[in-house]
Amino acid sequence: MLGGMVGYDDESLAHSYFAAADLLIEQTLANGVRGQDIVCPALYLYRHAIELQLKVLMRPKKLNHDLAALLSEFATHVQVKYNEQLPDWMEKPLRQLAEFDPSSDLFRYGKTKRPEVPQALMDGGEFWIDLRRLKKTMSSVENAFYRVSVAEKEGLEGLRRLAPTLNPFFKRSPNGAA
Repeated sequence: MLGGMVGYDDESLAHSYFAAADLLIEQTLANGVRGQDIVCPALYLYRHAIELQLKVLMRPKKLNHDLAALLSEFATHVQVKYNEQLPDWMEKPLRQLAEFDPSSDLFRYGKTKRPEVPQALMDGGEFWIDLRRLKKTMSSVENAFYRVSVAEKEGLEGLRRLAPTLNPFFKRSPNGAA
Protein backbone atom coordinates (compact mmCIF):
# COMPACT_ATOMS: atom_id res chain seq x y z
CA MET A 1 0.00 0.00 0.00
CA LEU A 2 0.99 3.55 -0.61
CA GLY A 3 -0.89 6.72 0.18
CA GLY A 4 -3.41 7.61 2.82
CA MET A 5 -2.30 6.36 6.19
CA VAL A 6 0.79 4.69 4.72
CA GLY A 7 2.15 7.84 3.13
CA TYR A 8 5.60 9.17 3.95
CA ASP A 9 6.63 12.39 5.54
CA ASP A 10 9.91 13.78 4.20
CA GLU A 11 12.02 12.36 7.02
CA SER A 12 10.49 8.88 6.67
CA LEU A 13 11.05 9.01 2.94
CA ALA A 14 14.72 9.85 3.50
CA HIS A 15 14.99 6.90 5.88
CA SER A 16 13.39 4.61 3.28
CA TYR A 17 16.11 5.52 0.76
CA PHE A 18 18.82 4.75 3.32
CA ALA A 19 17.09 1.42 4.04
CA ALA A 20 16.76 0.57 0.34
CA ALA A 21 20.48 1.20 -0.26
CA ASP A 22 21.38 -0.90 2.79
CA LEU A 23 19.19 -3.75 1.58
CA LEU A 24 20.64 -3.59 -1.92
CA ILE A 25 24.17 -3.86 -0.54
CA GLU A 26 23.23 -6.62 1.92
CA GLN A 27 21.63 -8.71 -0.82
CA THR A 28 24.55 -8.11 -3.18
CA LEU A 29 27.06 -9.26 -0.59
CA ALA A 30 24.94 -12.22 0.54
CA ASN A 31 24.29 -13.49 -2.99
CA GLY A 32 27.70 -12.98 -4.54
CA VAL A 33 26.45 -10.43 -7.07
CA ARG A 34 29.20 -8.30 -8.61
CA GLY A 35 29.39 -5.06 -6.66
CA GLN A 36 30.01 -3.01 -9.79
CA ASP A 37 26.56 -4.07 -11.02
CA ILE A 38 24.81 -2.24 -8.18
CA VAL A 39 27.22 0.48 -7.11
CA CYS A 40 25.55 3.32 -9.05
CA PRO A 41 22.03 2.46 -7.82
CA ALA A 42 23.32 2.14 -4.24
CA LEU A 43 25.20 5.44 -4.45
CA TYR A 44 22.13 7.11 -5.96
CA LEU A 45 19.91 5.83 -3.14
CA TYR A 46 22.33 7.07 -0.48
CA ARG A 47 22.84 10.40 -2.24
CA HIS A 48 19.09 10.92 -2.52
CA ALA A 49 18.56 9.96 1.13
CA ILE A 50 21.19 12.49 2.19
CA GLU A 51 19.70 15.20 -0.02
CA LEU A 52 16.21 14.59 1.39
CA GLN A 53 17.45 14.55 4.98
CA LEU A 54 19.40 17.78 4.50
CA LYS A 55 16.31 19.40 2.98
CA VAL A 56 14.25 18.29 6.00
CA LEU A 57 16.78 19.77 8.40
CA MET A 58 17.64 22.95 6.48
CA ARG A 59 14.30 23.74 4.80
CA PRO A 60 15.96 25.62 1.89
CA LYS A 61 13.92 28.34 0.21
CA LYS A 62 15.01 27.19 -3.25
CA LEU A 63 14.70 23.48 -3.96
CA ASN A 64 17.34 21.99 -6.20
CA HIS A 65 19.75 19.06 -6.12
CA ASP A 66 22.83 21.00 -5.00
CA LEU A 67 24.18 18.67 -2.33
CA ALA A 68 27.31 20.79 -1.77
CA ALA A 69 25.24 23.88 -0.93
CA LEU A 70 22.94 21.90 1.39
CA LEU A 71 25.93 20.36 3.14
CA SER A 72 27.60 23.75 3.61
CA GLU A 73 24.38 25.16 5.04
CA PHE A 74 24.08 22.17 7.38
CA ALA A 75 27.71 22.45 8.55
CA THR A 76 27.20 26.16 9.28
CA HIS A 77 23.94 25.46 11.12
CA VAL A 78 25.55 22.80 13.32
CA GLN A 79 28.50 25.10 14.06
CA VAL A 80 26.33 28.08 14.95
CA LYS A 81 23.55 26.32 16.84
CA TYR A 82 25.47 23.49 18.54
CA ASN A 83 29.08 24.72 18.48
CA GLU A 84 30.12 21.49 16.74
CA GLN A 85 32.16 20.89 13.61
CA LEU A 86 31.10 18.19 11.19
CA PRO A 87 33.64 15.42 11.70
CA ASP A 88 35.80 14.37 8.78
CA TRP A 89 34.31 10.84 8.78
CA MET A 90 30.94 12.43 7.95
CA GLU A 91 31.84 15.45 5.87
CA LYS A 92 34.36 13.78 3.55
CA PRO A 93 32.05 11.14 2.01
CA LEU A 94 29.22 13.65 1.66
CA ARG A 95 31.51 16.11 -0.10
CA GLN A 96 32.70 13.28 -2.38
CA LEU A 97 29.10 12.44 -3.33
CA ALA A 98 28.47 16.12 -4.04
CA GLU A 99 31.61 16.30 -6.17
CA PHE A 100 30.96 13.11 -8.13
CA ASP A 101 27.26 13.74 -8.68
CA PRO A 102 26.61 17.47 -8.25
CA SER A 103 23.27 17.49 -10.12
CA SER A 104 21.86 14.16 -8.91
CA ASP A 105 21.97 12.70 -12.39
CA LEU A 106 25.29 10.87 -12.81
CA PHE A 107 24.38 7.85 -10.65
CA ARG A 108 20.93 7.67 -12.30
CA TYR A 109 21.87 8.11 -15.96
CA GLY A 110 25.61 7.59 -16.21
CA LYS A 111 25.98 11.12 -17.52
CA THR A 112 25.29 14.58 -16.25
CA LYS A 113 24.24 18.01 -17.46
CA ARG A 114 27.77 19.07 -16.56
CA PRO A 115 30.03 17.15 -18.98
CA GLU A 116 33.20 18.10 -17.10
CA VAL A 117 32.11 15.88 -14.18
CA PRO A 118 32.21 12.46 -15.89
CA GLN A 119 35.38 13.50 -17.70
CA ALA A 120 37.04 14.36 -14.40
CA LEU A 121 36.00 10.97 -13.05
CA MET A 122 37.37 9.19 -16.10
CA ASP A 123 40.61 11.18 -15.90
CA GLY A 124 40.93 10.27 -12.22
CA GLY A 125 41.17 6.56 -12.93
CA GLU A 126 39.24 3.83 -11.21
CA PHE A 127 37.70 4.22 -7.77
CA TRP A 128 37.43 1.28 -5.36
CA ILE A 129 34.27 1.37 -3.28
CA ASP A 130 34.14 -1.03 -0.35
CA LEU A 131 30.40 -1.77 -0.09
CA ARG A 132 30.63 -2.94 3.53
CA ARG A 133 32.40 0.23 4.58
CA LEU A 134 30.05 2.39 2.50
CA LYS A 135 27.03 0.84 4.24
CA LYS A 136 28.58 1.29 7.68
CA THR A 137 29.53 4.91 6.98
CA MET A 138 26.09 5.75 5.62
CA SER A 139 24.49 4.16 8.67
CA SER A 140 26.58 6.48 10.85
CA VAL A 141 25.63 9.45 8.66
CA GLU A 142 21.94 8.61 8.98
CA ASN A 143 22.40 8.25 12.74
CA ALA A 144 24.05 11.68 12.94
CA PHE A 145 21.16 13.20 10.99
CA TYR A 146 18.76 11.51 13.40
CA ARG A 147 20.55 13.01 16.40
CA VAL A 148 20.41 16.49 14.90
CA SER A 149 16.73 16.00 14.03
CA VAL A 150 15.96 14.99 17.62
CA ALA A 151 17.91 17.97 18.94
CA GLU A 152 16.03 20.30 16.57
CA LYS A 153 12.66 18.98 17.75
CA GLU A 154 13.35 18.20 21.42
CA GLY A 155 16.37 20.35 22.26
CA LEU A 156 19.63 19.04 23.67
CA GLU A 157 17.91 17.79 26.82
CA GLY A 158 15.50 15.84 24.66
CA LEU A 159 18.42 14.36 22.78
CA ARG A 160 20.07 13.33 26.03
CA ARG A 161 16.80 11.84 27.28
CA LEU A 162 15.82 10.04 24.05
CA ALA A 163 19.23 8.92 22.83
CA PRO A 164 21.78 8.99 25.66
CA THR A 165 24.26 6.70 23.90
CA LEU A 166 24.29 8.98 20.86
CA ASN A 167 25.40 12.15 22.62
CA PRO A 168 27.33 14.30 21.83
CA PHE A 169 26.31 14.66 18.20
CA PHE A 170 29.33 13.66 16.21
CA LYS A 171 31.86 12.06 18.50
CA ARG A 172 31.39 8.52 17.21
CA SER A 173 32.93 7.54 13.91
CA PRO A 174 31.67 4.68 11.74
CA ASN A 175 34.18 2.31 13.33
CA GLY A 176 32.84 3.14 16.81
CA ALA A 177 35.85 5.13 17.97
CA ALA A 178 35.26 8.35 19.85
